[in-house]
Amino acid sequence: MRIIKEFILLCFLLISVQSVAYDLGKFPAGIVYGPKAAFEIRAPQDWVLDNSSGLSQGLHCVLYPKEETWAKSPVVIYAKIASPEYPHKDGFIQFAIDFFKKDDPKFSYRKLVDGKTKERFEYTIYEYIRPSHSHYERVVYVQLPEAVLT
Repeated sequence: MRIIKEFILLCFLLISVQSVAYDLGKFPAGIVYGPKAAFEIRAPQDWVLDNSSGLSQGLHCVLYPKEETWAKSPVVIYAKIASPEYPHKDGFIQFAIDFFKKDDPKFSYRKLVDGKTKERFEYTIYEYIRPSHSHYERVVYVQLPEAVLT
């Protein structure tokens, strides 16, 4: 009988801890899934990986410093996989630039660098300046076979 009670208590504690983590939507690491690719991501030290705060913007994986929030942080990170409609990074970059231009007439951008990851995937980094937004934005576009990570 004692073993059963201890087992029930252990199950309750595990469920409680898991529920708190899911309610907060914050995890140290996760996997970002898309229609043609997936990748693992980890929060840098003193950052939060959050799978709920960016949902209203269609972002299922956002990161920001621990002392901040997604809405108020001056620096944020988001991770996603581009729509299969844009299997190549240059096409997706142009789509993003056109979208931001429609959203903010004062929008400007500049290409910072091209390179290759240690796995030999090509990447491009852009800086976006959107005066209507309070945060600083740089985006890394990584070309995978027929998929783009951002």
